[in-house]
Amino acid sequence: AARATNTIAGMHTNSVDYARKMIARGMQFVTVMSDTILLRNAAAQTVAGIRETTVKESPQTDAY
Repeated sequence: AARATNTIAGMHTNSVDYARKMIARGMQFVTVMSDTILLRNAAAQTVAGIRETTVKESPQTDAY
């Protein structure tokens, strides 16, 4: 329907898998997650990485 009126069809999605499905269904552009979700996910990965490092390494006794 969108192509008949020369309108670009797009959709906001919440995952890469869903974005792929929508592209396969004819969406001409998709967004994958919002800025907030992307930042939250990146922050969570960063914190998890730091926690992993601190657990694996022996604690330091000095401040630096």
